[in-house]
Amino acid sequence: MMIFHWVWLAVWTALVLPFGIALLRGRAPAWLRQRSTVRGIRMRGVACLMLYGSALAPSLLTLTGSAADEHLVLRIVTGPALVLAAIAVFVAAGYADRRDRTR
Repeated sequence: MMIFHWVWLAVWTALVLPFGIALLRGRAPAWLRQRSTVRGIRMRGVACLMLYGSALAPSLLTLTGSAADEHLVLRIVTGPALVLAAIAVFVAAGYADRRDRTR
């Protein structure tokens, strides 16, 4: 079962982390640059990194070898809270892009 956690960690690190860092630095694909501002791109980068953190929190807690009961609240609260916060940042980035385009 531990191999699943290592694979989960490797896949999320290989796919989401570079994309989130690139967006945070303001680099984006052409299709995203056409319909978004630099601020919106960076906000989406923050949201990607929040999703990255929410996906890795349970696996990292398991890989540290801590008992399941010790970090149960952290495990239950961290994932959904970060996912909801990332969704809120994605929505805010969309509103910011629309507001900036109308100015």
